[in-house]
Amino acid sequence: MAYKMKGFGGFKDSPAKQTKKIKNKGHMEGPIPEQNLKLQKGEDDGTYIYGRGYKGEDPKKGLANQKKDAKDVGKKFVKSERMIDYDDRAGFLTQNDIPDLEGDNSEKANKKRKQLKKTVKTLDRERQIMKDRTSK
Repeated sequence: MAYKMKGFGGFKDSPAKQTKKIKNKGHMEGPIPEQNLKLQKGEDDGTYIYGRGYKGEDPKKGLANQKKDAKDVGKKFVKSERMIDYDDRAGFLTQNDIPDLEGDNSEKANKKRKQLKKTVKTLDRERQIMKDRTSK
């Protein structure tokens, strides 16, 4: 017969036995990409993105301009400009597009409002990741 120790629950807490998955992948952090995020759902097509340009322009040209700025002015300038770009894009949605939909309670407006708020959270999260990484 096998002997079982009282109070011993096995290795339930070992890292090999953990089966919990990350539910919110938005909190995962990886390397900072070279360019800012593309246009998100809900943003206007005419939105300028630092390091990418306008929609339809060659992103490689924007990346070259960004690298030129880093060489001329400095890497801190480029990082701060990228964070300001995220902040401006989120601020525009928060101050202009979302309030325009506040009075309308139709299903279409609610869906668009929800998508805009999700986009704002994404842009804010990306800015916060850059801020946390540059302050170290």
